[in-house]
Amino acid sequence: LPIFGNLFGMIYKGVYKYDIDIMKKYGKTVGFFECSTPLILTSDINFIKMVTIKDFPLFTNRRVRLKDL
Repeated sequence: LPIFGNLFGMIYKGVYKYDIDIMKKYGKTVGFFECSTPLILTSDINFIKMVTIKDFPLFTNRRVRLKDL
C-alpha cells in the first residue's frame, strides 16, 4: 500500500535487518519510503562526507534521533 511505503518490511524484519537486507540487494545508497516520507540510506563514506560537510546547509529537514537531543 502506498500510504505505508516500506513500513511493513521494517516491522516484519526489524529496522536494522531490513536496512542491511536492502543495502545488500540494491547497493551502498538506496532510497525508500517510511510511510509517505522519502528516505535515503547510505553506507558510502564519500556521500556521507559530501552531505554532512560540503552540502550540509542544503539539507534542512534532517531526522533527529532521541539520542541526539
